[in-house]
Amino acid sequence: MSKGKMMGNIVPLDLQEATNVSSWLEQFEIYSNLNNVNKDKKVLLFLSSLTTETYNAVRELCLPESPASKDYEFLTTTLSEFVNPPPNFLMERFKLKDRRQLQEENVGMFAKNLRKMAEHCLIY
Repeated sequence: MSKGKMMGNIVPLDLQEATNVSSWLEQFEIYSNLNNVNKDKKVLLFLSSLTTETYNAVRELCLPESPASKDYEFLTTTLSEFVNPPPNFLMERFKLKDRRQLQEENVGMFAKNLRKMAEHCLIY
């Protein structure tokens, strides 16, 4: 980790206000890479970047162990699945197949929305 002041900014993750945890996790990755955070410190930085409520939720998901004893991948996966349980890919495929272009939607927006919907369809 770099000495002195950290570069960039990361807003603490608050589950009450979080609309997209995966986006926050991407920002956290950028922040930790920018500041050359080593693997050992990454878990501690991650845990200290959570609000008290979010930390308590993570802590409860890790019981009986401490969150600090877990690795980064476990913590981020556990938090992501807690906040956004994986959708049923069959239902998502049905929604994608059933999706029609809206009258006020241009082709570009329709294509963008289809790509977003396909994210959870497990289409290879």
